[in-house]
Amino acid sequence: MYVPVGDFSHFTSLIMDPTKFPESRPFVDSKASNNIYWNLTCDEVKKVMPNYELSLELIDNNTKNDPTNMFTVTLTKERMLIDGSYFGFPSRCYMPIFADWDN
Repeated sequence: MYVPVGDFSHFTSLIMDPTKFPESRPFVDSKASNNIYWNLTCDEVKKVMPNYELSLELIDNNTKNDPTNMFTVTLTKERMLIDGSYFGFPSRCYMPIFADWDN
């Protein structure tokens, strides 16, 4: 999921709070990569990650006053992780939220 840079920055500041991932904190890459990842495989992350459920409210900026254009996306622990081999880094695990630098 790609989100505006401001939202990505806010989200990553919350995620990097040491109380969110006390065992193994993720890293936030720079603008060049715009992603959140762990230097662990997803199987390793699942072992130390609490049973989180991440819910995001998505709003269409052009019609935000219309509640029919609001959507909630919920990611369970299992859906919150992407194997790094998809990005050429098999020893990493990624969170499926990326900064959209074009908007």
